[in-house]
Amino acid sequence: MKTSSAVDELSISRAMIAKTDCRESSQFSFPIPEFCQMFEAQAAKSAEAITIAAKGEQLTYQELNARANQLAHYLKAQGVVKETLVALCIDSFVAMLVGMLGILKAGGAYIPLDPAYPHERRASKLRNAKVSLMLPQPNMVYTLLDYGAKVISLDTDWEVIALYHTHNLECVTNSENLAYVIYTSDSTGEPKGVMIEHQSLINHCLALSKAYELNSCDRVLQFSNISFDVAVEEIFPTWLNGGTVVLPPSEIYTSITNFLEIVKQQAITVINLPTAFWHELVNGISSIEQPFSPDLRLVVVGGEKVSKSVYQKWRSLVGAFPRWLNAYGPTETTITATIYDPHSSSTELPPDAEIPIGRAIANLQTYVLDRNLQPSPIGVKGELYIGGVGLSRGYLNRPDITTRRFIPNPFSSDPKDRLYKTGDTVRYLPDGNLEFIGRVDFQIKIRGFRVEPIEIETKLEQYPVVKQAIVLCHDAPSDRSLVAYLAVQQDESLDIEALRSFLQRKLPYYMIPTSFVVLDNLPVTQNGKVDRRALLDLDIATQRNENLISPRDEVEQLLANIWEKLLGRHDIGIHDNFFELGGNSLLSVRLVAEIEKTFNYHLPLSSFFQISTIEEIAQSIREKPSETITADDLPSGLSLQDYRALLSYSAGRPGKHLGKRGLIIETSPTKMRSPQPFVWIGDINVSKKLGLQQPIYTMPVNSWEPLHSPENYISAIATLLVDELLSVQTEGPYAIGAYCYEGLVAMEMTHQLQKQGREVALLALIDKFGPSSLHRLFGKLDWYFCSLTFDWFQLAPLSLREKWQYIQKRLQRRAEFTRNVPQIGIDLVKSQTITLLDEAANRYVLKEYSGRVVLVKSTKSGLKIGSKDIFNSDLSWLFPYYGWEGLLTGKVETYTIPCEHLEVYESPYIEELGYILDNCLQEVK
Repeated sequence: MKTSSAVDELSISRAMIAKTDCRESSQFSFPIPEFCQMFEAQAAKSAEAITIAAKGEQLTYQELNARANQLAHYLKAQGVVKETLVALCIDSFVAMLVGMLGILKAGGAYIPLDPAYPHERRASKLRNAKVSLMLPQPNMVYTLLDYGAKVISLDTDWEVIALYHTHNLECVTNSENLAYVIYTSDSTGEPKGVMIEHQSLINHCLALSKAYELNSCDRVLQFSNISFDVAVEEIFPTWLNGGTVVLPPSEIYTSITNFLEIVKQQAITVINLPTAFWHELVNGISSIEQPFSPDLRLVVVGGEKVSKSVYQKWRSLVGAFPRWLNAYGPTETTITATIYDPHSSSTELPPDAEIPIGRAIANLQTYVLDRNLQPSPIGVKGELYIGGVGLSRGYLNRPDITTRRFIPNPFSSDPKDRLYKTGDTVRYLPDGNLEFIGRVDFQIKIRGFRVEPIEIETKLEQYPVVKQAIVLCHDAPSDRSLVAYLAVQQDESLDIEALRSFLQRKLPYYMIPTSFVVLDNLPVTQNGKVDRRALLDLDIATQRNENLISPRDEVEQLLANIWEKLLGRHDIGIHDNFFELGGNSLLSVRLVAEIEKTFNYHLPLSSFFQISTIEEIAQSIREKPSETITADDLPSGLSLQDYRALLSYSAGRPGKHLGKRGLIIETSPTKMRSPQPFVWIGDINVSKKLGLQQPIYTMPVNSWEPLHSPENYISAIATLLVDELLSVQTEGPYAIGAYCYEGLVAMEMTHQLQKQGREVALLALIDKFGPSSLHRLFGKLDWYFCSLTFDWFQLAPLSLREKWQYIQKRLQRRAEFTRNVPQIGIDLVKSQTITLLDEAANRYVLKEYSGRVVLVKSTKSGLKIGSKDIFNSDLSWLFPYYGWEGLLTGKVETYTIPCEHLEVYESPYIEELGYILDNCLQEVK
């Protein structure tokens, strides 16, 4: 018998690899037209079809192509050539897409950045990219000047851009030129930019168009963040097939019910969801008959391992329609590398197999190799390597890690042929599908996001009292969560909430650990390395308060049962915070749905971020509003949905509730000077900090959920609150105060009270500017120029160097202020709410007011340059009433507090505000 040599065995193995892995490739060949040429052909074919639909704004293919062409001509005039890197950081979805397409048409490569991300995270990407041009939103222009790139605002500069031609440009790129750079997490704690070329983008678009059967009738949901690679998959293949990309309203993220309603309303045909969200979706539709409309034909999931039990539940609930696919792919292989279609598989899965990630898409090859780069037999796990047209060029300005992760293809004779080392452990199933098993290294995926724990550990160890940190993934029955194990400096204590706030300024929300375990020292193995297994064996519950208070009634017990089911733990007390026990934004959506199902009570998701203990939620449920009221019983202009959301929000706030609807929350002073109540229109947490020497009646204006009827909301909500106030305080005089937007409601309340013949002794408006057009102009200029309101008389004596120091410090202060605005999972909802509140404010018609008014304004404090104090310009000589000139005809008192607008609620400024109000209220008898 002939004995095979190692070389013969390797040749046989390589032949098997080629036969197994290349069968899905070469469905189309290069060269093919560039993306922009293909888009322009589609735009000519579907000129009047809608390409983008976003929040009431939409563009046809013709309009999008024209705008992108204008921008491209303008960018070329600014020096953009092949492979010029251009950073995009814009809130507006339409502007972002125009920017992406315009950059590609000009020959450049775009880098999408999320404006909601912490400043430091954006900064690290910009430092790595070394971009020469940036397109930010207007309020970020001056925070980006330090990076040495030219800055263009698509908002303020569009009048100039619109002067350029709308005709198509000559294509200047080839298939090997760069198209875009997407940043992912790196094991060193620094983001790394994945460079994708045009040939990879085109290959992906054509392969996915075929796999997803995209056509011109499709309406594809834009669910992913624009700075992630899945957004490319949602947008570009849709455009090449004449379909519509639909950006949904932000309510879609607040509950499964809202998600289903919006998908139906928008007639969505294709959705591409993170696996974790899809898991929650399956749980949410279990009690809904026909949850999807006939329009929805395709559901794609990806990002994490699919639960086999959840998939089986999905099949039992929806059957074979809509069609379901499981997609897999690292950013480095252009989004999607493999797809599993359960209906195309001719064989049943082995009993021990999980849901596969499928087979390679066109022009890609997959290899399962052992540590010696030898093929693993069918059924034996190995590391997944991917080759083909979809491979990234590498990591931007990171040749070291590019060399480690992109290796020469040992199964190819072409020296340029490479393989990407994914770091994922997989195995081949007998039918040729791939099954995902886990990660080779410590990199993990949390709710669809790829996370390097070491990046979080690095930030944790930057906190003053933390000497060592390890972050591990905790697999609970309901979800995966991050747990931080911390060793602190000797004789030091750790404030977990302060640490959490510190991380929120450094990291995106999905990288914030849900639990923190504090130890004297981290356990180590015999060879001196941290014993991660020992950490995982620790009982996280032992780090919590052992004096748990058990549920005291049926409502609290039912809530505890829901928490136990969702969080997978049984040591839950009524004072425990849902998020500190491992809850997250996805689980909170599910919790709200469970509460609605159990108690027939809608808890606004926005208020859940304020009341997140069983005791607080139970109180909200016990005080839930009556369902007997109809729209006819409400003030004109107030919708039933907004009214119920307001009542639910108010009911969940802690304190003594008064009034016929329970909208008034009374706060009693520690030291009583007068029994006369002060009415505060706003948040209970603020009114408590004022420290007034008399009772405070706090009434909320909105629930922080998007308004359904913003048209006459100011007058309508004021009518409701006046009626509520009169049910408690029938006689005047009345003293009312509010901050910012709520000041309009407070003013309208004073008008209505006076119209009824009631005395209003005081109206306090805190940092609420008036409607003066000139004052607003100065305000906008102050914002656009980054608040660089120099007092030239005081700057004049300074040297040139000291003037430059002043400018730098002002820019730094603005950057710090922007960075310190907290980022939480509800940001999208709040953003739309604020937009609708602005609409309500703009529709409200102000009237003259003759009563006593106290105006309190925040003023940015000065800076110390050397031995000199520099203060901001004082414009009170021009606007003594901060823009209210002409409307306030009675007694007006003005005060200032040396802080930024959003710092008014913070110590020590809130105490100073309380002191001002306390003195002013002494005259109210």
